[in-house]
Amino acid sequence: TEKLSRIIQNSGCCLQDVLSSVESLIRYFERIRDDINFKSFYTKLLKESESLTDKPILARHRRPPKRYQSNSDSVEFSSCEEFYRQQYMESLEIAVNMLQNRFTQKNFKLLCNVEKFILYAGKNSLDDSNDYFQSIMDFCYGDIDVEKLKVEALMIVDFFQSVIKTNQMNIKQITKISTNCEIFNSCEVGLQQQNVHLVR
Repeated sequence: TEKLSRIIQNSGCCLQDVLSSVESLIRYFERIRDDINFKSFYTKLLKESESLTDKPILARHRRPPKRYQSNSDSVEFSSCEEFYRQQYMESLEIAVNMLQNRFTQKNFKLLCNVEKFILYAGKNSLDDSNDYFQSIMDFCYGDIDVEKLKVEALMIVDFFQSVIKTNQMNIKQITKISTNCEIFNSCEVGLQQQNVHLVR
């Protein structure tokens, strides 16, 4: 989770990097959510803590007063390991659910499509039937001037190649949004072009 946090906060990060990292972390959490991985984790933790603290002791089970009792029976654990196993499994489940809720929202996927469109437009000529173009039109309808975007999307490859050559930029391939931004920001026309599609 610390590595994911660093990736997300990196200024050079793009949405695809975030999505890929989140999906990897979710798969990892799901993979280690079993008895074998818990046992390994628990054994290692006990060994490392031997010189630091006492052995874990299972807290005495206390029954709440009858007025607070619900119909469901409270869980009693037979050992510390069993108690911590439940904590381990529950923590991983909560982490997976929170990541899925945050990063699998409908808008997040749509934003990834916008990013893919921008990257694709920087390397290829586009036409109306292109999937990326269609997703942009669906997502940004009313927010952009679609007709201007269509015209300029056809020229963007040539524009990028011209700017790279003129400014002697050492860019061989465009794979990140930050590269597109660098090209746009390197000349006045690029800076103006970033704002031209906004509906006034």
